[in-house]
Amino acid sequence: MIIIKIKGGLGNQMFQYAFGWILAKKYNEDLLLDTSVYGEKKINGIAKREFGLEIFNNDYLLASETDINSFLELSLIQQIRKKIGLNFRKIYNDRVFKYNPSALQLPPPIYLNGYFQSYRYFKGRESAVRNLFNFDIKNIDQSNLEFMQDMEHSSSVAIHVRRGDYVENEKTKSFHGGCSLEYYKRSISYIKDRIINPKLFFFSDDIEWVRKNFNVGLSSVFVEHNQGSDSWKDMLLISNCKHQIIANSSFSWWGAWLNDNPEKIVVAPARWLAKKEIDMNDLIPSTWVRL
Repeated sequence: MIIIKIKGGLGNQMFQYAFGWILAKKYNEDLLLDTSVYGEKKINGIAKREFGLEIFNNDYLLASETDINSFLELSLIQQIRKKIGLNFRKIYNDRVFKYNPSALQLPPPIYLNGYFQSYRYFKGRESAVRNLFNFDIKNIDQSNLEFMQDMEHSSSVAIHVRRGDYVENEKTKSFHGGCSLEYYKRSISYIKDRIINPKLFFFSDDIEWVRKNFNVGLSSVFVEHNQGSDSWKDMLLISNCKHQIIANSSFSWWGAWLNDNPEKIVVAPARWLAKKEIDMNDLIPSTWVRL
């Protein structure tokens, strides 16, 4: 049995599920999802997110309370087995944002807790991971289909501007920080020097702020209709653009990574987190540009 704790927003959930799925495939084991965190109203003072992986056409097995407690509440027998070095149900906590190759060798039974935010876990498995997160566009509404057609027939560049809790919540702001206007200006200039007639598609959780602050003299579209339960469609649209300028956000990271254009330019912030001491080099693929 392999259980992975699913937490955070959609982008975080995708990293966690992909890692758990890879490990489960390696050992031919069932992957069970611990989604219990989504039953809480707030987590560390932050309004809870929703379980979002249901937008993908995967069969998910949810861990029961008994399954979870079999790891988290060690019985007396399990404690004795642990002390004398015999096999027992293990818990693996991924505490740092770095690729750990030994994590891919963890044998079941195991409970996984972490973010697993590194493209290196997907090395050699890129096609399989992309298939996991293949958007079903059969029921996509007409407005999004029209955007997709526009992106296909233009030199489309997705620009994701993350604000929301990165601006409003002091704890989140002190940890994540945010991307400055200067970063976006440099990124747009970089794209402009390399792409003929770029068309910019802006995505944000504060699109009015973006309208007021991004007058860049290029053809620009401000995508604002995918709200609430439809917000995942922004990731679909981001991935359909030919190039991306991303925020320090796993949401736009996945939008860029899922873009299968072999000639894509992806610009990412040089500093991913506000805390300089946290090394995030294993997050950004070497083919992406960091500004």
